[in-house]
Amino acid sequence: MAESAQPSKIHHGTVKLILSGDTVVVRGVPKGGPPPEKVISFSGVTAPRLARRPAAGSSDAGEPDEACAWDSREFLRNKLIGQNVTFTVDYTVPNGRDYGTIFLGSGPSAENITQTMISKGLVSLKEGARQDDPSVMPLVALEQHAKSLGLGVHAPSDVKAKTIRTVKHTVADPAAFVEKLAFKPVDAIIEHVRDGSNFRALLVPSMQSISCSLTGIRTPTFRRDPTTKTEVAEPYAAEAKYFFETRILQRQIKLVIEGTSGQQGFLCTIKHPKGNVSQLLVAEGFAKILDYSFADVREDRDKLRAAEAAAKQRKLRIWKDYEAPVLDIPEDQRSFMGLVLEVSSPERLIVQKPDGSRTEITISSLRQPRRVKTSDDKREKSGEDNKGGRRKKPLFDVPFMFQAREFLRKKLVGNHAQFVIDYVRPAEGNYPAKVCATVTIGDTDVAEALITKGLGTVFRHDELRSTTYDRLMQAERNAEKNKVGVHKGDGQSMRVSEITSKQAAEQILPALQRSGTVDAVVEFVSSGSRLRAYIPKHTCTCTFMLAGVSTPRTGYGDNKSEEFAEESLQFTKDLCLQRDVQLEVIDSDRNGNLCGNVYVGNTNVSVSLLEQGLGTMHFTASRYGNESTLAPAEESAKTQRLHLWSTYDPAAEAAKAAAGGGDGGETATAGTTEEVLVTEVVDATTFYAQRTAGADKLGELMETLNTAVSAGAEPVDNLRKGSVVAAKFVDDAWYRARVEGTDRETGKISIRYVDYGNAEETDKAKLAVLPESCNFEQLPAQASQMKLALLAPPPEDYAEEAAELLRGGILNKVYKCSVESTEGDAQQVTLVHAESEDEVSKTMLSMGYATVVGRTRDRRLQKLLGEYKTCQDEAKTNHVGMWMYGDITEDPKDL
Repeated sequence: MAESAQPSKIHHGTVKLILSGDTVVVRGVPKGGPPPEKVISFSGVTAPRLARRPAAGSSDAGEPDEACAWDSREFLRNKLIGQNVTFTVDYTVPNGRDYGTIFLGSGPSAENITQTMISKGLVSLKEGARQDDPSVMPLVALEQHAKSLGLGVHAPSDVKAKTIRTVKHTVADPAAFVEKLAFKPVDAIIEHVRDGSNFRALLVPSMQSISCSLTGIRTPTFRRDPTTKTEVAEPYAAEAKYFFETRILQRQIKLVIEGTSGQQGFLCTIKHPKGNVSQLLVAEGFAKILDYSFADVREDRDKLRAAEAAAKQRKLRIWKDYEAPVLDIPEDQRSFMGLVLEVSSPERLIVQKPDGSRTEITISSLRQPRRVKTSDDKREKSGEDNKGGRRKKPLFDVPFMFQAREFLRKKLVGNHAQFVIDYVRPAEGNYPAKVCATVTIGDTDVAEALITKGLGTVFRHDELRSTTYDRLMQAERNAEKNKVGVHKGDGQSMRVSEITSKQAAEQILPALQRSGTVDAVVEFVSSGSRLRAYIPKHTCTCTFMLAGVSTPRTGYGDNKSEEFAEESLQFTKDLCLQRDVQLEVIDSDRNGNLCGNVYVGNTNVSVSLLEQGLGTMHFTASRYGNESTLAPAEESAKTQRLHLWSTYDPAAEAAKAAAGGGDGGETATAGTTEEVLVTEVVDATTFYAQRTAGADKLGELMETLNTAVSAGAEPVDNLRKGSVVAAKFVDDAWYRARVEGTDRETGKISIRYVDYGNAEETDKAKLAVLPESCNFEQLPAQASQMKLALLAPPPEDYAEEAAELLRGGILNKVYKCSVESTEGDAQQVTLVHAESEDEVSKTMLSMGYATVVGRTRDRRLQKLLGEYKTCQDEAKTNHVGMWMYGDITEDPKDL
């Protein structure tokens, strides 16, 4: 700007700001950005000074206004703010300020603002003004007239004292201040604009000055560069500020105070006569919605969201590079009714879709309770303190995690819910992509209900979020205000014990048995007959096994699952996983697992499993007392040939039963002693043997069989597991065999020779239909499976060596065989050599190639068990066999 200006030169501009009764800020015409500004003070006059605002953080209330300063400023503000004016510049002082005259209107009739202010007594002539100056004489006359009327600064002292305002710059209790106003519009004047969404307002007539931010939105701002100590504008910050200033700076508006921000800040919405300023900023692409405070917006939320969406679509200003996220899921698959099968966590559900497929759904924008980090966590991470090695269980250890899971479980599991897919969170590191959906059941938004109870929080994100995100944010604000759930700040972990040992099981077993049935929740299902349950009454978890039921084994590691194992597992999961069940505890095993029956409502899980052919009745059913309940269920599945019984053949079953009975077709009873010939050794404790009493009959049958088949072998058309056939061995002779399975890839058929116990894989061409004259009705299978009583094989490292040792010692030799027990598939026996009287079991133990089972319930065998343990101890002392390098049963931690 020039140091001086010709008074005759007329300038044009718009009044932006009134600094005082004699100074204004005039803005020029915008050209490609915010326009230039000029500060103009009125020539030859002075107005009373307004009080300066105290420095930030200062406790000083500051100096008060001079008398009439506020009236002078307000008169000029009401008259000029936002008006187009003309002005002349009389001179410029060294600090750059211009002095001149402002005119409102144009032409000869334009109003001289200096003269108006003097006539109202709101300014006074500067001392030393030349009274005889022709340009000053009209001003002197106006001042004399104002003095005669006692106007403004010329009024009596007591009158002027009433014009001095007291401005309050701090609020003692911001939250109480907001509640006092009760969200009602209050009159305010915008005194200063920091940027497009932050400003300072003066509430009138209370004269309370407050710092404000527009609720729910944010515009680009100005950042202070720590290096240059200057303010650097973010893109579109200056434009947003100009847009905001031209509409609200020093305007008297209605202000709705909706919340607090920081220690002395407030969240507000401006009610302008021409509309909602926040909505205008968003619609023009100057602002984006700020989710944290958007929940505090009281009105027109939908309009704000719609305005932002329109600005994004048009790529206005801050959205010029915006690219809308694409949901790569067909439109007709984005919404469906699904059956909730499991609550994996308070964030994720396992759902069955209408087509029967199963998928994992993450609840949109929901964050489950999180563990509060403490010094204990740091010690635990560093290994200083692991609390006795107790396993971390987030479900119970994280405060409110269990309550959140239970809320969802009780509301959703087993019920149909509506799923609307909102977005797919991309994979991050080792975490896979997640399909996120809004879940509703009836009229209840599950996420909103969970957050309202304080059992979850809102996941903060911009684009990929729930369609009900605003409602979720409001629910979280309400939960914070009500201090519920995770917002209490005093959440405690649940103290839940685990039954993992025989000792622990025996302590709780009497109480469980006395109660008949006890309520529980199934937390995990590991197989068709094995599950993990939480018992609320005793605040404990346990492994529970279905009494008297055997199901196919599920695979782990490199071991494949047995046939129908997955189907059995899935059936039990669908029936009882995360359901309220009743446990009828009968007993516990040596590992601390509880055994008994599980009821879901009136449904007995064991019975249902057997009725579907996905399990079989175990021989222990008679001991547990539920044989009469399970047997009809198993028989029903056999009749319908379901799953495990799909190849069931009553005739083959009868033959199998006969095969286990030896000569005469009856199973040997405990305590009997017979002479046997060992024909096959399976491992270090298992073998097959023939009773020597049936040797002659077997020889006759073999001759009959080979004569009949050699005369004309009939090919086998339909091979099933359990079928009994004639099979050609490597010696070209035919023997009776049972089919144990078929390899679908190679076509090889697994068979076991029922009269000798050996097994092999063969081709179908080497099999023939077994003649009627050679079936089990003529002579039962002669090879019985046996096991050395009270013994277990050695570890895997010594298994083959031990099996070879037993094979070399007993194969094809005659022994006196005493049956000690008939439980299980194999008879539990002791073998004593007919001549040397050496007992095979003691020999294996003494050589260090077998171990003794821990205990037996049969009192008859207690003495024998003691003898065997003595043999085992001697082998340990002598360091033979598997004990060569010490006691392999010792825990290395104890060494």
